[in-house]
Amino acid sequence: MTEGKLIHATEAAKFLQSKFKLSVSDRTVCRALKEAGLRAAEKVKKPDLFPKNIKEHYEFALASKDWIVADLERVVWSDETKINRFCLDGMSWCWVKDGEELKEHQIKKTAKRGGRSIMIWGVYDFEWPRVHVQGRWHSQSRLLY
Repeated sequence: MTEGKLIHATEAAKFLQSKFKLSVSDRTVCRALKEAGLRAAEKVKKPDLFPKNIKEHYEFALASKDWIVADLERVVWSDETKINRFCLDGMSWCWVKDGEELKEHQIKKTAKRGGRSIMIWGVYDFEWPRVHVQGRWHSQSRLLY
């Protein structure tokens, strides 16, 4: 469980049955994990950054570390968020020990991709903000001022 090879207690119970011929319920496995100091937690979402992205972000940070307000006035800032139309993206759970640093298998990597959702994209600069809304289940989009 702590290495991420087994995802939930039901899998662990099946593993114990097949590997060691032990017949235990998933509730027994949960109790044993809790007694061992583990607890169920939702996986933390973090962007899946590639080495190229990390290098580019670092180079930009170095190049812009001495910027003044006049430099920032030339920047356009943007961000986006996705709102699902029908359901959540789903929760992923893992077993963690309090106070320990998260391991790779305890992180839910995120990436931008399509689906039945509304994408809200905003951009602003020193002049004024703009918001763009796009419904992905239709091919319509509009710009709000």
